[in-house]
Amino acid sequence: MIPWTEMKNALQFELEYIKAQKKGVRYNLSNGREEGKEGNGWVYKFKLDDEKGIQWLENTEGTLIVGYRKFHAIVIDLDPNALTLTLFLEDLKESLGREIDRATFEVDLSYLYRKMIDRIHQIQGEESKFMIDTAELLLNPRLCYIKPESLNPEGFKRYLKLLKELNQSQLSALTAALRNKVCFIWGPPGTGKTKILGLIALILMEKGERVLITAHTNRAADNALLAIVKAMRELGYEEKDIQRLLTRYKFAVLEEAKPYAFEEQRTREEDKRISQKAQGKGSSESELSPDLLAILHILTALSYLIENLQIPEEIKSKVEELREDLNKVLREIRAPSPENETIEEPELEIEIPLEELIPLLSLKEKRVVVATLTTVAVDNRFENERFDTLIVDEGSMAPLPLLFIAACIANRVVIIGDPYQLPPIAMSDEYLRESGREAEADLVRKWLKQDIFSLASGARSLRDLMRWQEKNSKFVKFLDVQYRMPKRLCELISKHFYEGKISDGSKKENFECVVIEDTTALNPRCEHDESGSRFNEKHAARIVELTRQLLDEKIDPPQIGVITPYRAQRALIRKLIREELGEEEIEVGTIHTFQGREKEVIIFDLTDAETLGPGRLLDEKKAGGEDAIRLLKVALSRACSKLILLLP
Repeated sequence: MIPWTEMKNALQFELEYIKAQKKGVRYNLSNGREEGKEGNGWVYKFKLDDEKGIQWLENTEGTLIVGYRKFHAIVIDLDPNALTLTLFLEDLKESLGREIDRATFEVDLSYLYRKMIDRIHQIQGEESKFMIDTAELLLNPRLCYIKPESLNPEGFKRYLKLLKELNQSQLSALTAALRNKVCFIWGPPGTGKTKILGLIALILMEKGERVLITAHTNRAADNALLAIVKAMRELGYEEKDIQRLLTRYKFAVLEEAKPYAFEEQRTREEDKRISQKAQGKGSSESELSPDLLAILHILTALSYLIENLQIPEEIKSKVEELREDLNKVLREIRAPSPENETIEEPELEIEIPLEELIPLLSLKEKRVVVATLTTVAVDNRFENERFDTLIVDEGSMAPLPLLFIAACIANRVVIIGDPYQLPPIAMSDEYLRESGREAEADLVRKWLKQDIFSLASGARSLRDLMRWQEKNSKFVKFLDVQYRMPKRLCELISKHFYEGKISDGSKKENFECVVIEDTTALNPRCEHDESGSRFNEKHAARIVELTRQLLDEKIDPPQIGVITPYRAQRALIRKLIREELGEEEIEVGTIHTFQGREKEVIIFDLTDAETLGPGRLLDEKKAGGEDAIRLLKVALSRACSKLILLLP
């Protein structure tokens, strides 16, 4: 049995804390820039004036305030390193202008938790409508084959070109994912996790399955989508067929993923078909007016409600009346005029053919759907959607309630990730512990701060995770060849974090790939800011010098990253780089914000110095325990070519 009540209680504790501490959160924005129209609204990208609390903005909705005007806005992308926020202004007919000088974004951070609690309550009340057995396998994973007879070797001949590029551990992971009802793929940095994801989705799709791919962040979801697109192209798919078969719901962040965004696909195709239909009825216009197009969109939606959904007869009759009223308005808008007397009124009542237009209002026609876990949990479209397979990328970052909700709408689940990376985050456990509510704090830690690998394995340490993988190697696979880093850097990561199990396949030069910058001679001092976060002025100044040297060596600014454990040090370094070097494209972030990112050159500033000693974040003996190991591992594995360590 899945302990849904425990999950709901943990979410409720977090919700209560957010309401008490974060009610009415406001973020000041500046330098807004129009990014273009998408679907039924407009996209704007802003600079965040302050970095406090921005980690909670991912996957939220709120109100954008521009002057005295207010607009419903959905967060499409948060880049905490560049301090930018991209918003979709829903149902906005006209642009607000190419630039917006100042704005405010108000967010209700409790929204997501309320929606998760509601969705869990729905699942509890209607368990027969959901695939509870799949979710239960996440709680107690075991070997459970699914259609093993379908893995006929003859069927793999089509994929020989793609399969020849895989190493043995990747091929083993692919086979396990196709064979088992639950499969975990443990992929350290640079081992080809996303590539495997694309192949799994492609093969399952061609076997006739419907696949849902999720990730915690929008960028990760876009990258997963692009992996499938790449595999399909290599197999000879034409672009029109790729767009017909898969979609990125709802929005895409990366430019190359935007053609596959559901809202963009739907609106583009719907506009085209409606225009063709209207012109076929006698219209002499090359384009329909916005009013006419809006009415036709509504008519399409009403047709869907009447013909596809189970609604009471009295409501259906009212919907039909509304459709007829709109058709009357349509006739008035398109009534014959002296310039266009050839239009006959009977021809103006456009019946929307369901088989032509309705598929665009539904996800059901798509064989592969890519969305964030948050979207799957809170968007009403997914209440009645069902899939053969759920694939979760960045599984170690996924909040457990979101993961279990998604697992309930699929028959098979594949978790891809690295449990040695950072787990999900929550805010209320420390407050509950300090208030003497230890049992409630434990519940929050269990369901909101633990990753799925740790929950499924029952592991109490990183070493325990290794033993669990070895014991269950038929459905828990470990990718053991990395292609991102030079050999020497790979050996460093493998020896100190993965028990020496990772081998190098990169063939990159080792020349100065690891540089230790000893700052002892600088006599650095570590201090606290007013919030308690640490900063080190001499380290920050030295980083500016190192960055200048890298730029002189013709390293592209976007390929340089600076990582520090502390927000105060991040703010100081970013300020100095912009003031002294005039660089906006060099990313400066904390270890948390760099998770899942990579750069050719990484400067890792430990910041700590003798005045304060090792900080809580990077001291395994202090509170946080093995989180310190995870933090170090993430920081040290972000570099593709060169790692510079700054420490006294």
